[in-house]
Amino acid sequence: MPDIKINNLQPMAEYEELSDLELESVVGGIGPFAFVALFAAAACFLREKHEL
Repeated sequence: MPDIKINNLQPMAEYEELSDLELESVVGGIGPFAFVALFAAAACFLREKHEL
């Protein structure tokens, strides 16, 4: 169990080393995917509502 906790802390140490510009580019890269996922969820919801 201690090994798992230590491994989980490794990525956080890497994220803390990111500069503000790098962090913004990471968030900017995720943004479009989040928008597409939201749009797809809305389309499925409207489709199911229309079928009823």
